[in-house]
Amino acid sequence: MNSKNIYLHIVLLLLVSNVHADSSDVTERLIRISSDSHRSGTLRTVLRIACDDEGDDIIKLESTVGRVMLEEPLVIPHDCVGTITLKGSFVKETILDASLIFAGSDVPGDTCALHVYSDNNTIQGITFVNNALGAGVCLFGRGNLVKQNKFGVLKNKTKEPNLYGVVVSDIFSADYPAMDATLNEIRQNTISHNTLHGIFIEAKDTQIRKNVIEHNGTCHNIEEPDDWIEGLLESDANRPVFIAPASSGSVGLKSNGKVTSKGKSNGGLSFNKPAKGASNSDKKTKSKKVFSKPLIKGAPADDTYDIKTQGGAGIFIASESANATVGGDLFNNDKNTIRYNCYAGVAVEEDELNSLNTITHNVITGNGTNNADLDLGVDGLTLNDFEDEDTGANNLLNFVDHTQVFPLVPAPDGMDRYWVWGISLGGDRLEFYKATGDVADRGISNGGAEDYIDDVAVVDSTVELEDADLAFGDIITSLSFDAEGNTSEFAQNVYVGRDTDLDGILDIFETGDGSFASRGTDPQNPDSDGDGLADGLEDKNRNGVFERDLGETCAYNNDTDGDGVLDLNEWHSGLMLSGIQVVSALGSDSDGDGLTDGEEDVNHNGIWDGYLGETSPLLIDSDGDGYNDAEDRCPMLDYYDQHFPRCDQ
Repeated sequence: MNSKNIYLHIVLLLLVSNVHADSSDVTERLIRISSDSHRSGTLRTVLRIACDDEGDDIIKLESTVGRVMLEEPLVIPHDCVGTITLKGSFVKETILDASLIFAGSDVPGDTCALHVYSDNNTIQGITFVNNALGAGVCLFGRGNLVKQNKFGVLKNKTKEPNLYGVVVSDIFSADYPAMDATLNEIRQNTISHNTLHGIFIEAKDTQIRKNVIEHNGTCHNIEEPDDWIEGLLESDANRPVFIAPASSGSVGLKSNGKVTSKGKSNGGLSFNKPAKGASNSDKKTKSKKVFSKPLIKGAPADDTYDIKTQGGAGIFIASESANATVGGDLFNNDKNTIRYNCYAGVAVEEDELNSLNTITHNVITGNGTNNADLDLGVDGLTLNDFEDEDTGANNLLNFVDHTQVFPLVPAPDGMDRYWVWGISLGGDRLEFYKATGDVADRGISNGGAEDYIDDVAVVDSTVELEDADLAFGDIITSLSFDAEGNTSEFAQNVYVGRDTDLDGILDIFETGDGSFASRGTDPQNPDSDGDGLADGLEDKNRNGVFERDLGETCAYNNDTDGDGVLDLNEWHSGLMLSGIQVVSALGSDSDGDGLTDGEEDVNHNGIWDGYLGETSPLLIDSDGDGYNDAEDRCPMLDYYDQHFPRCDQ
C-alpha cells in the first residue's frame, strides 16, 4: 500500500469514527426469532429493553422472523426513553399475527396488536393481521409515523382481517394531556379487508397520504351489489376497551414485565376516561378501573346495519377530530387510493367541531351506495343549502351548484375540445375529476373520482376550465373547498358529449321530438315542450328520463300533472311567492280537497288570486269555515264577502 493510500485509509477511519460518535445515541437491535416469549432476543423483550435504555433505537426484524404469533399486545409506553423505529424485513414478509390475543373483555375493539403511547416513533414494513378485537396499530402519542405496512391482508393478497386497520385516538388526553394523538402520519400503507373501518380518527391534525385503502367493512364484495351486506356484526361492535398507559416506565405490566389480560398491574394504571367537566374527585374514583369508551358513538339497540357502529368506511373521521388532511397538495405525490369500501370512502361524523378536514387530490371511487364516496354527516348525500349558515361536519360546505361542458371547435388534429363552465355559490376553489364509467350502473349521481383533471379557482361565483383534457363519454365531477380547507361532498356527475341546443342535456339522452308521444326531449330545442322552462331545469339530473320521485317535472309535457296549469306557473312548488302560496306541478290536486288545481286556480297562473274568487289549491278549506272547498257553496265567503254576495243564506 503506497503512502497516499495509507493516508486516505486513515482519513476514512477517522470519518467513520466521527459518524459513529455522532450517532452513539442511536442503537440498532436485531430480532432473529419469531417466538413471542419473554426470553432474551424476542421482539417483546427487546422492545422493553430499548424503551428502558437511553437514546433512540432502531429495531429490525430479520427475514428469519416471518410470522410472530402475538399472545399479548405489544406496547411502546408513554414514558419510553427515546424513540423507537420498528422495521420489518423487506426480504421476507414480517407478520404480526394477533389471532391469539384475548386481552380484555369479549367486546370487539378491546385492544390493539401494537399500542403506541409515546411520541415520534416509526412503524415500518410490517404486516398486521387477525386482530378480531381491535386495530393493527393504535396511536395515542404525538408525531408518530406509520408507513409502508399492511393491515388485514398479506403481500400475496390473502385476507386476514383486523377489526380496524389503524386507530388514532386522543382517548387518554384528559389524564395524560401530552397524549392527545396530534400530528400523527399514516403513509404508504395498504389497509384492506378489515372488518370495520380501514382508518379510524378520533384526534386532531392527522395526515393520511399515499395509502391504498380498500375493501374495508362488512360487505362481501362491494363490486357485487346483490351481496351488499353479508352478515351483520353485533350491535356493540363499536366499543374498544384500551389498556391504559402506566404511570411508571411501562404500560400495564406485572413485575415480570408481562401485560395482563385485563390491563391490571403492579406498576401501572388502567382507568375510565372521565366525562367532560368531571371534577377531580370524579377522576380519582375512576382511576383504578379498566378504561371503556365507545370509539364510535350511538350503538343501535338491535342488530340493524349502522355505519357508525358496524363499519364500512375507508376512513372514518369521528366527532371533534378536525384538521385531518387526507391526500395533499400534489395528486401524483400525495394521493390516497380509497375504493370498494363497504359504506363510504371517507365519512366525516356530524359535529360542529369536526371541521377543517381537507380531503384533497385523491382517488375516491367505487365505495358503497347512496353517493357515499365522500359523506359528510354520515347520512348520504347532503343537498346544498343556499342560505348556507351551516354547521356540522366540515361545515357541510356546498358543492358546486351547476356544471356544464360545452364542446368547442375541433382542433386541427380532429380531436374534440371542451370548455367546462359552472356556478359555485359557495367555496373558494374546485378540484375537477373524471369519474369512473360505472357510476350510472351503480346509481351514483355524485362522485366517483378516478382521474384528477385540474384545480380551478371560483371567481365571482363562476368556474371555468378551458381546453380540458376530456373525451366524448367521459364523466366529470368536482370537490369544493373553502379558504380554510373544508371539503365538500362530490358534485353532480356531468357527462361529456355534444349538446346541440345547449340545455345541459347531452344529445345522446334527448331521444324524442319534445312531444309526450315521443317520450323524449328534442336535442334541437332547449325547451322541448314549450312551457317556458328549459329542459335542463325540468330534467334535474339531465339523464333524459322523467323521474317524478326526484321532484322533476316532465320536459316533454308542458302540464306534468294534467291539471290545466302550465308547469312554468307551478314551478315554485310549495314555496311562497310574494307572500302568496303557489301550486304544485307534480299533483293535480295539491291540497287533496277533491278539486283539481286547475279548477281552483281558474286563470291557471299558478297563484291563488282570492280577490278573483279563486279557492286555494293548497288549502282544503280556503275560507276556514270548517267546510271542504269541494262541498262549500261559498268557499271564499269569510275572506272576501265584501266583493261577493253572501250565497250561503
